[in-house]
Amino acid sequence: ESDSRLDIGCVHQIVNGYHFLAVNPMDEGYRNTLANSVMYTTEAKEWLDQTMAKLTAENPDQYVFVSTHPIMYGMAYGGEHTYTTTGWFTRELNEILRKYPQAVIFGGHVHFSINSDTSIMQDGFTSLQCGSVNYMSNEDGEYRDSNAAVSLIDRETVHSGYLVQVDGNNNVRILRLNFGYKKEVKYPFVLKAPQADGSHLLDYGWDRGSSEKNEAPVLAADAISIVDNSAEKAVGEQVTPRLTFKSGTDDDQIHAYAVSVRDDRGYIIETQRVPADFYKVKRPDQMKEQWSFTLTGKYDKGETYEIMLVACDDWGVASNIVTYTYQP
Repeated sequence: ESDSRLDIGCVHQIVNGYHFLAVNPMDEGYRNTLANSVMYTTEAKEWLDQTMAKLTAENPDQYVFVSTHPIMYGMAYGGEHTYTTTGWFTRELNEILRKYPQAVIFGGHVHFSINSDTSIMQDGFTSLQCGSVNYMSNEDGEYRDSNAAVSLIDRETVHSGYLVQVDGNNNVRILRLNFGYKKEVKYPFVLKAPQADGSHLLDYGWDRGSSEKNEAPVLAADAISIVDNSAEKAVGEQVTPRLTFKSGTDDDQIHAYAVSVRDDRGYIIETQRVPADFYKVKRPDQMKEQWSFTLTGKYDKGETYEIMLVACDDWGVASNIVTYTYQP
C-alpha cells in the first residue's frame, strides 16, 4: 500500500480485505543489551501507532495482523527469555498495541516450541510466538541432553509454524503445524471476532495458569525405581545406579522434571533436569511413559541416599514431590 515506509522497514499490505503490517527493528539495536531489549526507531513506532489507529477506526470488527522478528515482552512462551546479555524480546511495542484490541502480532526470535499453550497470550491485544521452521530452542533450564544452554541435541528435528484461517464473520482459527510430521499439533487457537467490550481477549490470558483454571501435575508415589551393580561391589566401593521414573499426568502436558539426590548428611550430590518430550509429539497422550538414565554422582555401597522427583507444567506449576530411599 502507498502508506508503506520501506525506508524505515514498515510495510502495509491488504490480502482479501484484511490488513497485514510488518515492522522491523533497528539494525544497530538488534543485538540488544538486556536493559533495552530489541529496539525500533521512533519513526517506525509512530508509523505503527498511526496506521493501527486508522485501520481499526475504519474496520473495528476486523483483526489487523502484525509481524515482527522478536516476541513481545511478557506476552507468550519466551517473552521474558534472556541468554547471556541478550533479551530475545522487545518491550517497545506492547503499549502501542494495547490501544488496539484488534491487533494480532506474530513474533519469534526465541524459536521455542509452539506445542506449549503459553505460545499465545492476550493482554489488551493478542500475541503469538511462532516457533521456527528450521530448529527449536528452549529456555535455559540446565537440561540434560543439551549442547548449549538453550539448545537440546535434537533441536534440528523440530520444524513448526501456524496456518491462520479467518472466516466470514471475522473469527480466526490458528492451526499449529509440525512440518516434519506434516501434521497438526494438539488443537487450534481460536480467536473470537473483535468485540467492542474486549470480551474476545478473555480466552488466552495469564490466568490460564491459575489454580482455578490449571491443575498441578501428579506423580505416582511409586514413580521411582533403581537398578545398579551393587551385587558386584564390596561395602564402601562406588556403584553405578540407573534411575527410571514414570511420567507424570497433567490436565495439559508436563514441561520438565527435576531429579535431586542428597546423602545422609543432607548434602545435594546430584541434580538432573529433564525436559519432557512435549515438543516432539502431536498430542500429549503420545508423550513417553517413563524416563531412564544413569546417575553421575558418587554413590557408595552401604550408604543411604534420598532421591527426590518433581514435575512442572508449562505454567511452572509444580507437582507433588516423590521421594525414594536408595541403599546400594
